[in-house]
Amino acid sequence: MAQRWDWDGPFPLGQANGADSAGSVAAALFAGFSLTLIGLIVPDKMPFRWPGYGLLLLAAAAVLFIASVQCAFWAKEYAITPEDLDKWYPDMSRRDKIAYQRGHQLNFRRWVRRMNTSYRLGILFLLSGMAVALVPKGSLGTQRAAVIAVIGLGFVVEVLWIFSTWLLSGSPSIVFNDNPDEILRPVRLESIRNSARLRRLARVFVPLARVEVPPSD
Repeated sequence: MAQRWDWDGPFPLGQANGADSAGSVAAALFAGFSLTLIGLIVPDKMPFRWPGYGLLLLAAAAVLFIASVQCAFWAKEYAITPEDLDKWYPDMSRRDKIAYQRGHQLNFRRWVRRMNTSYRLGILFLLSGMAVALVPKGSLGTQRAAVIAVIGLGFVVEVLWIFSTWLLSGSPSIVFNDNPDEILRPVRLESIRNSARLRRLARVFVPLARVEVPPSD
């Protein structure tokens, strides 16, 4: 059965707003924070055990966050609605408008994926750089060790969150009534993504919303 030729809507519906907030606000703040830490390490390398590694990780984080901002900028240029096409191209046929919107949506998703990748890698590099920067040249005190452990825990949680998002790719985030939580479109390594244990772990980080829909009147 041929698929109906219609608008290609975003999912979740707030995807454009989320990408804009992450790319234009959060990534920019993280980039500034990474550069600030670099500025603290460069003038006085003596207190740090591994200043070179710390600078490398923080520089990588700053570059990745800047890349995330740029990707969000490109994604926003392709975030259009059918109403935008009606406004700017009133004489265009509906079929051509749908084709135009689908092309925009395809590019929007591509740039959002790039933004997400650079943003999440930037977080990992930032946490790694912070942990390395906190290791002193002398002995490691209890309080300093606790701070590094907290950052390390954050690193592990972020890795698990990234893995969970990858594992559940192609799976729904919302299901209705008794519909099963299963993969809905072809994905790579489906046998791994179908692992019940891994999916239970992934749902801790990416919860599934199950909505009970009452019968129609």
